[in-house]
Amino acid sequence: MNKKHNLYLYISFLMLFFVGNQSVAQKYSVEECKEIALKNSWQISISNEQLKSAKHLRRLAFSNFFPEIEFTASYVYMNKPIQALQDDISTGDLINELPGDWGALIPDFFNGFVLFPADRTQIGQHHNHLFNFSLKQPIFAGGKILESYKMSKVMADLMQVNADLDRHKLLYEIEELYWNLVNIEEQEKLVLSYHNMLKILLKDMEAYYSQGIIVRNDLLRVQVKLNELDLSLFKIQNGRKLTKMALAQKMGIDINSPIEVSDDGLKDPSGEISPSEYKLENVVSRPELRLLQNNVKISESAFRIAKGSFLPTIGVGANYFFMNPNIHRGIANEFTNDYIFAFQVSVPIFHAFQKHHMYNLTKSNLLVAQSKLQDAHQQIALEYIMVSNELEETIKQIQITKLTMEQANENLRISQDRFNEGALQTRDLLEAQALWQEAQSHYIEAKAQYNTLLLKQKKASGQIE
Repeated sequence: MNKKHNLYLYISFLMLFFVGNQSVAQKYSVEECKEIALKNSWQISISNEQLKSAKHLRRLAFSNFFPEIEFTASYVYMNKPIQALQDDISTGDLINELPGDWGALIPDFFNGFVLFPADRTQIGQHHNHLFNFSLKQPIFAGGKILESYKMSKVMADLMQVNADLDRHKLLYEIEELYWNLVNIEEQEKLVLSYHNMLKILLKDMEAYYSQGIIVRNDLLRVQVKLNELDLSLFKIQNGRKLTKMALAQKMGIDINSPIEVSDDGLKDPSGEISPSEYKLENVVSRPELRLLQNNVKISESAFRIAKGSFLPTIGVGANYFFMNPNIHRGIANEFTNDYIFAFQVSVPIFHAFQKHHMYNLTKSNLLVAQSKLQDAHQQIALEYIMVSNELEETIKQIQITKLTMEQANENLRISQDRFNEGALQTRDLLEAQALWQEAQSHYIEAKAQYNTLLLKQKKASGQIE
């Protein structure tokens, strides 16, 4: 009986241990969140497949430099041969066709001879065979083949840029949600600390009220403040839950998965940071700029192709064939072979100004692409400078809020001592506690802003990894 009882307890313990482990939240660092998101993202998978397609397109365009070689085999069965003459042609027929009296000069001996029997002018046989090897090689096409290959290379790079854009966007969203979650949890810790402070004060106030030292109005002030804090705490906890769900969704895992952040808290800048100066090399790796640069390259190739359409096209071709019947020996029933070599030049003369309009169209598109690239350079430069300036302001704000927080701590300590000595009213102590909570909150918000701007600065310089 004891053995069964012990076995039951052991099984129950294992079940509780297993269930308990299932409910334990998994802690993730920001880099782990990024790694999981990249692994599970459908958009990243789609971008990778599009990149593979672009590489195959480039190889397809490269194959146009090589000749086309084909082999053709055919068999034709003819039920009835082709007969060139309906009737026999005799010498008499020819004499009658002579002009004037020329026919009378020919002796009668030649009349009646058949020169071309109709049944001997049949062409073709029942069984006809053809085996042909052909080769085609363009020599000059106005640069269109070369530019098409260049465009395919740019398209491959374009797909790579799109993949980088999707990757950067995902990593930015993951890191933004992650630090928002860290910020919310720090705010929650602050509110809980303030909540515990008010609970202790409420307990003391209830004791003072029962002894008749204070009036009920002082007790109600603390209770109202505590109720307001309960509502703030509920909102913060609800925001934390929603942020966790959003982070899980971006990571590609179940939105109800219990996840926790492993970082200790928001980053705090140490020391002074010198003013940032904009440098072009800080932003050249931006996918947006690379995208526009590739658009310029594609427009340049399209413009060159339009120019090349005015130029002649030169190509060569060769054929080597076996066939039956033998066309070289009176359509004999036997195989023969031969080869053919061709050289072709095609010169465009008039196409109703289509090529001229295409030339102007591609030229305008090239100018537009170049203008967009220049404008993007200026906008990204401005974005980088603005983020850097905001970052410097936030660092100064952190230094000020840190000093304010230290002053609020000292003010709260003095106010608490004076309240315990009976030299300070309840409203003054509540005000000191509220100033302490406000200073702490501003410090956390400044650090959160600093982390957000660091992320924006990495995005502006194309350094999100």
